[in-house]
Amino acid sequence: MAPALRVAESSAQRAIELDPGLADADALLGAIRMLSFNWQEAAALTDKALQLDPVNSNALIARAVGIQASGSSSEAIAAIQQGLERDPRNLLARRYAARMMYFAGRLPEAEELLRQILAVSPKFSAAHYELGRVLLAKGDVTAAVAEFESESNPGWRLFGLPLGYHAAHRKADADAALKDLLRQKPMPTLATPTRHSSG
Repeated sequence: MAPALRVAESSAQRAIELDPGLADADALLGAIRMLSFNWQEAAALTDKALQLDPVNSNALIARAVGIQASGSSSEAIAAIQQGLERDPRNLLARRYAARMMYFAGRLPEAEELLRQILAVSPKFSAAHYELGRVLLAKGDVTAAVAEFESESNPGWRLFGLPLGYHAAHRKADADAALKDLLRQKPMPTLATPTRHSSG
């Protein structure tokens, strides 16, 4: 487990010890388990958070991400929309919603959500990367490459550049970007679903 995840896990566990009724702590711990691909425990923690607080936006968002991982885009979108209704200013929830729209093939909606995020926070982590993927799917390769190059999070930028350069038939750049990705093996930073989060 990455050091940042270990710190987040320890903090969440300590918060639960101090206040077993704190739904946000269980939701965070569930998100950490998702990043470790421990889907069963993640789901149990998210369910516990929702039992403690049925309208907790963090838990609703975490549940939506878990549903998306199981392959059900329509259910995930419905779940993430519940989270957004509870916390409409949550930029991270909007980013997840955009990703879910992307996987569902609802590209205009995904693009609109991502542009809303970037209008508020131009350096919001992974937003340019996600928008680049949407634009690639729409066939706008030049704009997609510009988005990947604009990504502020180094890990997400490393993921996006090989895609963009390959689509643009920039073989040398694509090969170099892929080499960087394989060498550095980045893990995108933990993004906890809090209002205006930039993770």
